[in-house]
Amino acid sequence: MTPDDLAFDAVHAANRKVTSSKGCICNDDVAADSDLRQLYDSADFRDFVRLVTGQEGLFPYADPLSSINIHYAARGQELGWHFDNSSFAITLLIQKPKAGSRFEYLKDLRCPEAAIPFTERRCPKMPA
Repeated sequence: MTPDDLAFDAVHAANRKVTSSKGCICNDDVAADSDLRQLYDSADFRDFVRLVTGQEGLFPYADPLSSINIHYAARGQELGWHFDNSSFAITLLIQKPKAGSRFEYLKDLRCPEAAIPFTERRCPKMPA
């Protein structure tokens, strides 16, 4: 969704285009009595997440469609490499895929408080 960075060759990772195609069940379609909704609304779970992430407080997401969203993919669909906009996200596998698939999470990959060139994307606080 961003233009090519002309400081790099067309084949450089900074200019790589990634395709995402997926389905999504949004918050408003998650039943009020579902296990997933009960987990999301649980004060105990919220406190657990708060402690694990080191947040001072957690609050329900204000967007009525985005607080819970269930990503699903049919054969050939994928959610390509991306950065989430939030400070953190909870990813919960609710159905094991029949085959294939891989989930990757890289901690502290971005360092928004520092202007780091693409070729040196690791935050200074990250171990080498």
